[in-house]
Amino acid sequence: MKKLFTLLLALSVSVVYGHTMNFINIGAPGGSADTFIGIYSPCLAANNIDVIKSFKPGAEGLIGIQHLLSTKDTDEVTNVITGGAGLNATNKYPGLETMNTLQPVIYMGKIEVVLVTANNVVSVASLKELSKSRPLNVGVGSAVLPTIAREWMTSLGLDYQLIPYKTGAGPLVDLINGNLDLAVSMIVETDSLIHAGKLKVVTSTMDNAMAARFEHRPISYYVGDDKSALIPIGTLLTVRKGAPKKNVELIKAAVNLCNRNPAVIAKLAEHNSSPINMSTEEINRLIKTYKQQHE
Repeated sequence: MKKLFTLLLALSVSVVYGHTMNFINIGAPGGSADTFIGIYSPCLAANNIDVIKSFKPGAEGLIGIQHLLSTKDTDEVTNVITGGAGLNATNKYPGLETMNTLQPVIYMGKIEVVLVTANNVVSVASLKELSKSRPLNVGVGSAVLPTIAREWMTSLGLDYQLIPYKTGAGPLVDLINGNLDLAVSMIVETDSLIHAGKLKVVTSTMDNAMAARFEHRPISYYVGDDKSALIPIGTLLTVRKGAPKKNVELIKAAVNLCNRNPAVIAKLAEHNSSPINMSTEEINRLIKTYKQQHE
């Protein structure tokens, strides 16, 4: 009963405390994080939280991080960066130690990562053979995707060159037009193209059952569960280190509430996603473990 009372008290904060959350999106409008913010916005608004969106793509998330660090939180406004930039152990920014400047708070939801192609060379074995003759051109959007692309290509034994884009849509357009061999993307941004037959999945972070629906084997099949156990990819909300504690608690209470909202869960499912119910402590522990394993 005491735990239930504490939970209800925490959730009630979001109802009575009017607040604005300024979401700094490191992707472009219509990207995965923007889509998730759109899914959660009605639930947040119903709990007296106004949503403002700004877009700061580029430099693998660094532009968005720099913008976040230049902002100031108040009692009425919390500035939050969305997406992979909050996975601060997976990004290497010269002169910026994100572990000391950013504070990951909570996930909005999980997003499966996919390696896709638009040609007939779909199997990993065929890609290995092709990469013996020349490096494969792999397009990636911003934030955490370049890190994943490097790990996957190396683990799969492929010779490759990475081609960065400011947005997630850029590599998909060039892939379909025949200017790339592969692209690493989010399923939110690719599922319509996959269903339309324009793209095919080579491998992904999906579980076996979901991967079977998309006719491929997940990355764990090729590299082992221990090597593919990346920090969950999704819309992670991150604030500046030292942000007002009551603001951080407000974000956690509101998002936790929305993560249990049937309308939010249904909308996430439409994008092959689901909530990630992890505490801030669990997220920080995963990030530290990941960093230690990759130093």
